[in-house]
Amino acid sequence: MLVVGIFIAAYIPLYSLYIENSRRDETRVSQVILNTALQSFKEIRGRLPCPARYDAVPGEEDYGVEVECFGSTVAPGNCTDGICYEISERTYLVDGAPFTPRVERGMLPFKTLGLREEQAYDAYGGRFSYAVTEILTDKKSYRNNRGGISIVDGSEPHPHSLTEEPASAQFYVFSHGPDQIGAYNRSGFEVVSCNGPMLDNENCYTTSAHKTARYRHTLQSTERAVTVDSSVVVDDPSDVTEINTHFDDFADFSAIGKQPMWEYGEDSQRKPKDSVNLHESIKKKVIVGTDEKIADEDDSLSLLVGGINANVKTRQNGRSEELCNSGSGQDCMPSAVIGADDEDDPRALRCPAGTVATKISGNKFVCKTPSVQGCPEGDLPYGFDNNGLIMCRGESCPTIPVQICDTTVMLPDKAKPNSTKVLTGGASRTQTYTCKGGEWTETSSSGVCDCTAGSVTTGGSCGANMSGQTKITTTTVCPAGTTTETVDNSACKCVESTKYPTEGCPSGYASGWKTYKEVTICVNNVPQTTRTLESNTCTCKPEHYEENMGCPAGYGGSKMKYRDSVCTANGAVWGDWVIKDECTCSNKTETKEEACGTGYNLGKKIYTCKTVCPSDKTQPATTSCELTENSCDCQPTVVPETKTCPSGYTGTYTDQVLKKCDGTSEIQSTTKGTDCKPATMTCTVQKKDFQSFGKVKWSVGDKCTYTGSDNECTKITACTVPLGSQYAIYSCSCQ
Repeated sequence: MLVVGIFIAAYIPLYSLYIENSRRDETRVSQVILNTALQSFKEIRGRLPCPARYDAVPGEEDYGVEVECFGSTVAPGNCTDGICYEISERTYLVDGAPFTPRVERGMLPFKTLGLREEQAYDAYGGRFSYAVTEILTDKKSYRNNRGGISIVDGSEPHPHSLTEEPASAQFYVFSHGPDQIGAYNRSGFEVVSCNGPMLDNENCYTTSAHKTARYRHTLQSTERAVTVDSSVVVDDPSDVTEINTHFDDFADFSAIGKQPMWEYGEDSQRKPKDSVNLHESIKKKVIVGTDEKIADEDDSLSLLVGGINANVKTRQNGRSEELCNSGSGQDCMPSAVIGADDEDDPRALRCPAGTVATKISGNKFVCKTPSVQGCPEGDLPYGFDNNGLIMCRGESCPTIPVQICDTTVMLPDKAKPNSTKVLTGGASRTQTYTCKGGEWTETSSSGVCDCTAGSVTTGGSCGANMSGQTKITTTTVCPAGTTTETVDNSACKCVESTKYPTEGCPSGYASGWKTYKEVTICVNNVPQTTRTLESNTCTCKPEHYEENMGCPAGYGGSKMKYRDSVCTANGAVWGDWVIKDECTCSNKTETKEEACGTGYNLGKKIYTCKTVCPSDKTQPATTSCELTENSCDCQPTVVPETKTCPSGYTGTYTDQVLKKCDGTSEIQSTTKGTDCKPATMTCTVQKKDFQSFGKVKWSVGDKCTYTGSDNECTKITACTVPLGSQYAIYSCSCQ
């Protein structure tokens, strides 16, 4: 029993780490799928979807379906009917007038995007949250540069924007992470209230005092979460004096129209960013597998691509023209030779039938025969271990440790599919686990671990056209941990006023604004405001908008779509898209030349390429090339090579080197003996061996110089001093 106990104790932390890593990987994969779905929706519909309600549950008609969000009148800083409303920190011109966009946050609308229900939940059981710039949910007002969401990193006290234009992200998709603070479960309830001094609380805390669309996006933190005492209410989580650096959200966002191929991984030492647009940032090459730039390649970018600890990862298939040695940037080979079908091409890389390539060494494939693996009868594969071997398990669920409040509990071993286990702990905490697909999954939770009964009173604003403060009393009832809130408005006094606010013109108007007169009177201490239009200088101007669609591969000409707006009594109205197709294609035959490559210094290769146009103009033209002439040859040549003189000599010398076709070389002649000059060395007197009669100016420790090589200062002439016809002799060593 003791041995078994020791084994289990050692196994528990390793297994917990494995489960946590699996959940992180599953959540990351889901984010890629969600981001791709949103980009596809935008390309097809010309807009982004609105969020779905947080509080909708399975079986309801609007569960996972986007709400009607554009033009909502709910004031920013409020959460109503499962949707939270915020205001951007950015103002820009729309049709010539200043405009501050609104942002809405709710559940990701998986049904609208055509996704499965489980793809809208992270690996911790919480719904993915989705914040979107409201103006981008209408195709008439959609523009790539009209994003309004602020994305900042975790640097305090002055975080910086992660988008090139601050507050310009189009949308923000995120999981609330392992702590599930601010996340909603399948029952439509908030798992843990979003009220505390953690860094990631800014992603879910929306109040009248915290209504700006500002989201955190930083590296995963090991800082523990700080539990908020029931008697403390954090007024503003963005106040750094109240925050620690705990952050465990997983997020993705878009700040551009097209999604670049590359993005920083979570293990990168760089600050996390939306993406890396390599097309704009480099002009020549991407260097794979090194953190150092190639010498004299100022426009190169070193990136560690792929793998578990990658700094940069690709969202889609990559494409390159050459693969080069990472150390020197030389010894390159065309990417096209990998798996090439041309058997006459000596550079083509292929593996024999029945084998697979495992790596490239010496510009050749290293091929191996793959091993066939499988699972025992009745077991199913669920992943690979560190050695690349399949890991198997049965459909029953193995025992695993889970945490409920301050207690670790082992769930039953070999549990049958769909069986459940209900755990209770703390004041009123309940967690339910279900065996599904060979894994224990938490399916529901409720209650609290710690509960302190009592009341706390805070002050609040009385609202517009009111003076004074309200008294808000929050009472906590134990053991359930439920809270009730009462509001005392007796100190609030109505204030009468007359104001003249201005408003920008609707979309499609080129200039002007609207001025309103707002008169507030008090009736029984209740403000009543009437609003009338005082003046309207809005002027409508028709607009023309066009987008380049591009022709299929192999075509010339151009293809575009455009649409125009017209002025009506109700403002500007956009017309339908009109496609202008001027793409042309013609069958042709042409030749192209190619250098012979490494090992050849004579001749060239000539290919004959034929382009065939399809009957369907929506399909690309096909081009096939055939090697029709190969005059590549090798001839031994003599080339000069400049080298540095050996130790003890200064300068450089030149070897005339014969380069042979078999890759070897041979020195034909050298200028080493004439071009290399002895260096001047500093020597230190160590010991006096002999002294003749007369005055001597050398002492032990003195410095002397000698022009020679190979430590020749041990010769008598190196450290001797003439005394008339006599000499004093010393031994010395050169530095």
